[in-house]
Amino acid sequence: MQAFFSYFPFNCISHVLSVDTESVTSTAVPSSASVRETESTTIASSETTTTAQSTTTYESLISTSSAAISAETSTDEASTTTTSIERQPTNLIRNPGFEDLTFAPWETQKIGNRGWLSVRSDTSRPGSLQCGVFDSSISPSGGLKRRLIQPYTWFVKQDIDPSKIIAGKEYHFSIFLKTTTSGSCGAPRLGCSAGSTSAGSAEFGGPLNTWALGVTSCTWNEAQLDAGASVSVTIVCASVTFYLDDAVLIEREASQF
Repeated sequence: MQAFFSYFPFNCISHVLSVDTESVTSTAVPSSASVRETESTTIASSETTTTAQSTTTYESLISTSSAAISAETSTDEASTTTTSIERQPTNLIRNPGFEDLTFAPWETQKIGNRGWLSVRSDTSRPGSLQCGVFDSSISPSGGLKRRLIQPYTWFVKQDIDPSKIIAGKEYHFSIFLKTTTSGSCGAPRLGCSAGSTSAGSAEFGGPLNTWALGVTSCTWNEAQLDAGASVSVTIVCASVTFYLDDAVLIEREASQF
């Protein structure tokens, strides 16, 4: 043993021990300051991550809300577009200006083989191509123009599709008339009918060879519509020739008269 210590001096041993001690202290036992620093770094990092995640979630909710608002706006716009499309009132008279090749579906009733309808283009109203003409004489195909000497009720009428009429709703029937020949005539009358009953009528007329506008209010109930709806112009005369043009049957709210 003595020989061993003689080979290694004491001061050298102390130096080795000192080095070992410093090494252990430096690597095995971290200082409390280092621990606190590490903890602080970890907590800060965790808080940063949490905040970032929270922010991301919040932004996602905002995007969802915006999408919902956008969808609601689109729905409202679509709804507005749909409700703006409304049923427009239309003229229920067919061939109202007698512009077709024939006067159909207007019709009249012959009395003693007299009374006939035709269309003319030379005596229509300004801006109109043709008009309808009623003549109480024998048809030109018969070669005679003799007039009846006793008064008769002459009429021109058109049947109306009852499915297009709303029961209880007020309509206006209007038509232009010009009388060119007249013998013992009363006042012309325009009216609306339901079978053999009236749904509204009014007298009208003007001087010979002058266009006059007639307007009347018409209302049909369910029973009248079941019996059949029609409009007509009638006149009681021994003899007469009159012209008709621009007939209208439309809901009162849409009528210009």
